[in-house]
Amino acid sequence: QWSNDARVNAQRWASQCSYQHSPPEARTTKIRCGENIFMSSYPASWSHAIQSWYDEVNEFSFGSGPNTTDAVVGHYTQVVWNTSFQVACGVAECPNQPLKFLYVCHYCPPGNFVGRRYIPYTVGKPCALCPDHCEDGLC
Repeated sequence: QWSNDARVNAQRWASQCSYQHSPPEARTTKIRCGENIFMSSYPASWSHAIQSWYDEVNEFSFGSGPNTTDAVVGHYTQVVWNTSFQVACGVAECPNQPLKFLYVCHYCPPGNFVGRRYIPYTVGKPCALCPDHCEDGLC
């Protein structure tokens, strides 16, 4: 579900045009949140930004992690992390940066837990864990 509190934090960080992850305390609402950032030299669509994170799936093997030592998969695993139930995003134009647009999404609570990092969701039939609360095949 959309979180307006997380949106405020994501937008605040995007507006700072700091092309690195925010400190954990800057992405806390009533709960802690994880974060993905995307930079672009042109105004990209949100679909493009989110797809770029999701496309890391091509370098990921469920249960074992990245397919190669230099593969980046943490953006993908955060997008699909099954216990992150709130999301919010913000974008800013950053005219003094080489990449002019910064997109930030917060996921609450965060994913990518040590020891469970490469198991971002439960394998099984859709909605098997929530048969009374299923929507579009998701709990």
